[in-house]
Amino acid sequence: MQGFIDNETRYVTIFEGWFGARGAIPLNRDLRELAIETMRLVVDSHENIPEN
Repeated sequence: MQGFIDNETRYVTIFEGWFGARGAIPLNRDLRELAIETMRLVVDSHENIPEN
């Protein structure tokens, strides 16, 4: 998710392969934006879990 949010080509290509206009599960604009916003929220709320 972080790679996609950072617009790294490798991860954008993977996302587009799944959810782009010609992807396995194409998303309309609203669903695409919702998926991207969900990824941003997950990345932004990430918290390291202490080992002990």
